[in-house]
Amino acid sequence: TLAWQAAGLEQVVSRWLLQFHTAKEIIQAICTGEDTAIAGRFAVMLWVLWSNRNNQVWNDSKEDGRSLGFKAWNLWNEWYMVQQHQHNNSAIVQQ
Repeated sequence: TLAWQAAGLEQVVSRWLLQFHTAKEIIQAICTGEDTAIAGRFAVMLWVLWSNRNNQVWNDSKEDGRSLGFKAWNLWNEWYMVQQHQHNNSAIVQQ
């Protein structure tokens, strides 16, 4: 829960949990039913959780939930900013 809170996704996930019960259903619902910013941040959060699980299994190292949420938030924002910058630059070149 701390990870989802820190990523700003707790309310989104909670809302979908009321309607669906399997991970597959929830992932599909969020990726198709939310805007691209929420769906993108959610996808990054899933990747961060998966990566943390791998680190725990293979390296006996894991991060706490809150830092995972902040990591997902920051990764998403960095990616989004680069996309906006590239989009703006391509719009200027096309003019």
